[in-house]
Amino acid sequence: MIAFENVCKSFGSKVVLNKMSFEIEKNKVTFIIGRSGGGKSVTIKHIIGLLKPDSGRVFVDDQPINELDKRAISTYRRKIGMLFQQAALFDSMTVGENVLFPLKEHTSLSLPAMLIRVEEVLTQVGLPNMQHRYPSELSTGEKKRVGLARAMATQPMVMLYDEPTTGMDPLISEMIDELIVKVNEESPNMTSIVISHDLKAALASADNIIFINEGKVAMQGKPQEFRTTKDPLVRQFFSGRVEGPMKFD
Repeated sequence: MIAFENVCKSFGSKVVLNKMSFEIEKNKVTFIIGRSGGGKSVTIKHIIGLLKPDSGRVFVDDQPINELDKRAISTYRRKIGMLFQQAALFDSMTVGENVLFPLKEHTSLSLPAMLIRVEEVLTQVGLPNMQHRYPSELSTGEKKRVGLARAMATQPMVMLYDEPTTGMDPLISEMIDELIVKVNEESPNMTSIVISHDLKAALASADNIIFINEGKVAMQGKPQEFRTTKDPLVRQFFSGRVEGPMKFD
């Protein structure tokens, strides 16, 4: 579904992505993990098309997106759903209006069809009959689920999650992780990518894990491969130890 082919990206003298290569399987949940500043967010921005590589190529569904013109990249981005850390809801809009917003902006559906879709996705995230409430009336977990419903409304082919459980208590975090898996299973044409520091969530929820270190893929594989690996770099990261081959600035 998604492939990076020797992607390099620098900002001034700082090399962020250094011949980054990996593949993300279609219809699966893939976690991209690594230290802060290790290149995870820059990787996501390349998938969205917000950044272009200095060299190398990025493919989405066999399409080299770094070669698209402005009009084509705008059309492509409509196929991408994104759940931000803070859900990024419009406080002046009701839940229903928040979820309706991308449908009005990016589809030609009739209003009755849009309203049906709004109820469908709210039900899918466990919030039926919530259209008339405002974000200020919602809990943190509910806001996150509304944000997910809004991102799903246009039926994206790729769903990106940017640190979806940051700052949440363990119970809400586990609920969101389970919801990511559930939504992906119920959306057969969708591929989910999760940027996360949550190693427990990656091992429990991911179909595949990509571990990035210093702008390169240090390891890619199934959760069980990460549990049993003898790689000292991966073991250091998963154990949280300072001692080891991983460098600290």
